[in-house]
Amino acid sequence: MREVIIIDLGIGNLYSLKSALEYLNYNPILTEDIKIISKASQIILPGDGAFKYAIDVMKKKKIYDVLKTFDYKNKKLLGICLGMQLLLNSSQEFELTEGLGLIEGKNVLLKKKSLENKKLDIPHINWRPLDINFQPQSDKVNIFKNIKKSDEFYFIHSFMAQTAEKKHLVATYDYGGNKVPAIIKKDLIYGFQFHPEKSAKPGLNLLNEFLRI
Repeated sequence: MREVIIIDLGIGNLYSLKSALEYLNYNPILTEDIKIISKASQIILPGDGAFKYAIDVMKKKKIYDVLKTFDYKNKKLLGICLGMQLLLNSSQEFELTEGLGLIEGKNVLLKKKSLENKKLDIPHINWRPLDINFQPQSDKVNIFKNIKKSDEFYFIHSFMAQTAEKKHLVATYDYGGNKVPAIIKKDLIYGFQFHPEKSAKPGLNLLNEFLRI
């Protein structure tokens, strides 16, 4: 069984993710040990909660510095939910906070109104289908090959990624007519705003195909 490192920042319940990986026949290892993280070939950075708190924990444990040193043309990193937002340069949540800067962009508040000027709930908690923009030509595996247009994924968030370049935006979802980033990518760094481990079979399919890249 291939190992998958799950970075444990002590925020969020990681049991569902661990169980999903075991179901897919991987060996998930939850750790904050930078020696183990440094040697890993595929890493998942999950998280729930506040951006600044997560960054502070990563810096304190030296995880922040380690993640910034990797060659992501040869090492895979998946950020899930807050983990996706941490990949960006900065966040406007509560106060301006520096992110990992692995994908150019910033973390901003979801729009409060629809295109029809109707109030939108924040946080947004719902199942949504993906609008897939493109399949990166550099990937050996098409992560969307088992995904149907009708498939829905579980989202729960108040902030969203705003990438600096369109080429890093792989998929979006519709919220009141607003296109909200659902998947971002640069090299072998991916970010899923939704929780694949809580998104039934479609989520497991995407998670599995990412690990096969």
